[in-house]
Amino acid sequence: MSAELRMLRGGTSPGYLLIHGFLGSSDDWRDVVHASGGVREILAIDLCGHEGCSEALQAASFNGFVESLAANLRKRNIGPVHGVGYSLGGRIVLGLSQRYPDLFSAITLISTFPGYENEHERVARCKSDMEWARRLRVSSLPEVLRDWYSQPIFASEEWTGQFWDKMQSRCINITNESAAEMLLALSSAQMPSYWGFLENTDYPVTMIVGERDRKYVAIAHEFARRNQRGAVCIVGGAGHSVLLEKPVELAKLLQFQ
Repeated sequence: MSAELRMLRGGTSPGYLLIHGFLGSSDDWRDVVHASGGVREILAIDLCGHEGCSEALQAASFNGFVESLAANLRKRNIGPVHGVGYSLGGRIVLGLSQRYPDLFSAITLISTFPGYENEHERVARCKSDMEWARRLRVSSLPEVLRDWYSQPIFASEEWTGQFWDKMQSRCINITNESAAEMLLALSSAQMPSYWGFLENTDYPVTMIVGERDRKYVAIAHEFARRNQRGAVCIVGGAGHSVLLEKPVELAKLLQFQ
């Protein structure tokens, strides 16, 4: 098994499956769910190696993890549902939807990178990942997290001292080694490019990004250029962490029903 499921809200039938980002947990979605209306059942995944899951990371590759998670979902008779993923979670939603199209009826990708088409960029990301993993193994987790979340894609005026405390407290039960393993196994450098899938899929696809996250705003515009049936939503005042920074605005966009 590669994940644990938590019901964030009960209802009459399954409607949504939510997957959090790197170093997160299903609790990251609670403010979003609380701010939304509707009565559909909402399930959230705790990815192994992260806070909410009791199991260690078992898959040594992105594709292996996707396969393991798909088997888990099928055992539980999950689907078709609306798949919603944030960052790493969005990339996992892409992997699941390409390989197992019957799992989802629609997908929403929040601050999600569809993959590298340029091999030089992929290699550069691999080198960067290895350096971050090295730092995770030899430095204190709070120190590494402070630098991790100081990267330009997370830029936002909302990052107060209280917000920093929240970001660090959500990682309190994550070990340095599990964070390093998850980073290396599930990095965007380890997954296929899903650009071709996004261009040709029949799924209704929505891409949500924060306006201060310039890299992902550009990705969203490129997605809109390649898939004119897709929808793009840009959230004002947010950086990469739309899920945590603007839960009320995100709830309105997701419209859980």
